Amino acid sequence: MLETIWPVPLEDIMSFIAYMFRLELSHSTINCYISGLSFHHKISNLTDNTQLFVVRKLLEGVKRSKRQLDKRLPITIKLLDRILAILPCVCSSRYEAKLFLSVFSLAFYGLFRVGELTVGPKGMDAHTIKIENVKVHLDGIELFLATSKTDQFGRGLTIFISEQGNVNSCPVINLNEFLKVRPSGGGPLFGHFDRSPLTRYQFTSVLKKPNMLHIHLE
Repeated sequence: MLETIWPVPLEDIMSFIAYMFRLELSHSTINCYISGLSFHHKISNLTDNTQLFVVRKLLEGVKRSKRQLDKRLPITIKLLDRILAILPCVCSSRYEAKLFLSVFSLAFYGLFRVGELTVGPKGMDAHTIKIENVKVHLDGIELFLATSKTDQFGRGLTIFISEQGNVNSCPVINLNEFLKVRPSGGGPLFGHFDRSPLTRYQFTSVLKKPNMLHIHLE
C-alpha cells in the first residue's frame, strides 16, 4: 500500500502507469486517470509531476504499444493484376474502369502518393498532377510534379515511366487508353466523364468495395 503523499511522487506515478499497463487497460483509460491526477494537483496549487517529460514519454510508449497491427496486405504486382482484372465488375461504366485502371497502375509503378493523383475534400491542391504536366512519348510517359512533400525547395520533379512487360498493368498502356476517352480540357489528370476530378475518397472507396476486399482473402 502506497502512502498518501501530495504532490504524488514521480516514482509513484510511473509505477501506477506500469500497473495499469500490466492490467491491459487501454491508452485512453490510462491517460484519463493521469489527467485526473493532474487536475487535482492544479486545483490544489501543487507541483504537477504528471507533466514531467518522463511521464509524457511513458504515456506515448503505452499508446504505441497498444496500436493494432496493420493487417492490410502490401500491393504486389500479382495483387495489382487481380485488382485491375476485377475493375470492370466494380465500376459503373467502361469509362470508370479505364479511369481506375490507369490511376491504380500509375500509382503503383510511379510510386505516387494518392494526393498527387487525386483531389482532397477542399479541391485540387498544389501537389495534384494536371493534364498539362503529362507528356506521352513512344517509349513511355513523362510526368512533372510541380511540388511534392519531399520537394522542400519547390524545384519540381520530372518522372519518366517506361512501358512494362506486364501488358495488363502497364501504366503507359493504361494511361494512353484513358487519355483516348478523357474529356478535353485542363485541370487534374484524372477525372470523371462529367469533368469532376477524381477524389481521394473515391480512390480508396473502390479498393474497399466488397469485391475488392474478397480478393485479399483468397
